[in-house]
Amino acid sequence: MKILLTGHKGFLGRQIHKGLKFNDAHAVYGFDCDAKYSVFVNMFRELKSDGVKYDLIVHNGAISNSQVTDNLLWQLNYRASTKFADYCKQTDTKLIFISSAAAIDPDVPYGWSKHCAEFYMSQTVNSMNLCILRPFNIWDYDEAGKESPSIVYKILAGKLERAYKGCLRDFVHVSNVASAVQRVVNDWEPGVFDIGTAQPTNIATLVDKLYQDGNKYKYPKPQIVNECPIRESLVARPEELLPNWNATPIENYLVELQKHIRESNKR
Repeated sequence: MKILLTGHKGFLGRQIHKGLKFNDAHAVYGFDCDAKYSVFVNMFRELKSDGVKYDLIVHNGAISNSQVTDNLLWQLNYRASTKFADYCKQTDTKLIFISSAAAIDPDVPYGWSKHCAEFYMSQTVNSMNLCILRPFNIWDYDEAGKESPSIVYKILAGKLERAYKGCLRDFVHVSNVASAVQRVVNDWEPGVFDIGTAQPTNIATLVDKLYQDGNKYKYPKPQIVNECPIRESLVARPEELLPNWNATPIENYLVELQKHIRESNKR
């Protein structure tokens, strides 16, 4: 299968690219504009003029930092997405859109940019050619250089100042998200799906478990506070999960995470 993968140089894109290239099962072509909309416009113009027919486009490229609010967010997360939607409609190409859990009841510009892109795609692309995946809180052991690192990585790197007792999140490892994309590529499933474990993790409880052995750490334990100034719960819904696919709960990684944080504090 000939696949175009956008954002293939990024944190998640690299994992998706690695998975799709495994055993040379697919011919995967990268498309990355380095977060510059002018570069995207030129690259997209070339894409339309080169006459190459792709079997599938995996549109992963986006601004992933939920704190960004400027025009670039709308240019890359919304306008670029509409162009790929139009292209897939015109060429009858299948499209996987890597959206975000933030698109569900959005409360920040990032979430709205993904929500609006989803809406445009659902109104434009043939429903049998469109799969929208909504990953929840993606994490990895090493996110150095990532513009907006996960809460888990911030704990491991000593960069989380406080943890909110009432804050529930669904943490899904980056490799699991990549496997969900592979699952759809290999066994096509149109629709809109949550990509998570559907198991809530209290951030304060996670911090306590990672610091439970009482050792003295170079990185101080994040302060546990009662008030939660952000959305209290963001957890995948069991009935909305991608069928015939499972993610590994973060509890299964606890021993390795505890080992990682101990070793990090020795450096």
